[in-house]
Amino acid sequence: MVEEFENLYLSINPAETWRTCNGLVGFLLRLIPPSGGKVKGGGNAALIWLYRDLPKDTFTEETTVTASRDTAWRALDQPSTWEGIAGVDRVHDPVFDADNRLRGFSFETRIGGSPYPGKASPRERVEGKIMAWDISSAHIKGWISVEFSDDGDQTVVRVTIEVESIGFLASMMFPTITGAIKRGMAETVESFAASLTP
Repeated sequence: MVEEFENLYLSINPAETWRTCNGLVGFLLRLIPPSGGKVKGGGNAALIWLYRDLPKDTFTEETTVTASRDTAWRALDQPSTWEGIAGVDRVHDPVFDADNRLRGFSFETRIGGSPYPGKASPRERVEGKIMAWDISSAHIKGWISVEFSDDGDQTVVRVTIEVESIGFLASMMFPTITGAIKRGMAETVESFAASLTP
């Protein structure tokens, strides 16, 4: 899956293409307001309207680990645990509350040899049951949740990821991005779950 992303980004010269396309389309959006759900002018105006309704997709996978729910939950408060999630190569600048519970972090994804920063902020936290983050980066936003339930003396780990493109060019690439996520989701969740067991 990583190779697919690298090939994709290398082929479009990301730095210049993202800046040019998003800058131009963003400027045009300010000039062309919506008109009752329709865009006057056709042609490029219709293309700009698509920019307002960017695609998103949701993926869910679950597996079972031998660790108890308490043990697995404690691992979620360790920033390095989240480096097991697809698209997160390095976690840095974690934020903890007074009880040493993880409350956010910054992360880095390396694509084609270049670093792409992102940030995770709290979305939902139910102690021992669910931890979820809102994820934002320059080109993709969304959320990720990890939910626990009991299965005898084992723990079921359910991971859900929702991604949404930011920008017109990102929406064009979206089927390729989500296709890579879908193909690698099961393997990623198995690897992530393994990190919850000491």
